[in-house]
Amino acid sequence: MESPFTEKFRPEKISEFCLPDRIQSKLEKLIKKKDTGHLIFQGEAGNGKTATAKAIIKLLAPTNNIQINGSKDNSVDYIKDLSVKGMGSSLYGDEGKKIIFIDEADGLTEKAQMLLRVPMEEQSHLCNIIMCFNDASKVIKPIKSRCLVFDFNCKVGEEEEIKKKLLKRFTNICKKEKVKLSKDQLSEIIDNNWYDVRKMVKMIELEA
Repeated sequence: MESPFTEKFRPEKISEFCLPDRIQSKLEKLIKKKDTGHLIFQGEAGNGKTATAKAIIKLLAPTNNIQINGSKDNSVDYIKDLSVKGMGSSLYGDEGKKIIFIDEADGLTEKAQMLLRVPMEEQSHLCNIIMCFNDASKVIKPIKSRCLVFDFNCKVGEEEEIKKKLLKRFTNICKKEKVKLSKDQLSEIIDNNWYDVRKMVKMIELEA
């Protein structure tokens, strides 16, 4: 069974993402250093947070990572075990830092988040954490202060910049899949589903 377009055309390099330059340029510098530090990707659903995190993992720690869902793996015992065992062990020196990816991190309880504070500092030479979430109000300030925060929501003045990148990407998808959509039609898909890139790709797939 053929993969859906959202998986088939998931970007694998930061340069392939349709991100604002304020995010893309900084991430490229961090990846070049091969040490991102702790990161937070926050913003609305579908705008590339999780895909960006997974691309970073694939580039920097393809076999030295832990990926969890904060809405499911959020018990105090689980996070305690993660902070002691998961963050404290790494193939450091051989493969670089371990990366722990917590998707939907706003699903972690406040107590579970509190447990991460000290290990995030003490184990930072072994492990980087990347957190993705939609609701920033549910993540405590001590966690945010230990991370470099990227807001994936589109800011004033960035819309045209991102639309140009999206139009170029979607035009390439249409050529590869022989989807007959004009640039005007693609622009309409972009406008009608702003800024949910995942939904845009799904709408293009409906025309395949």
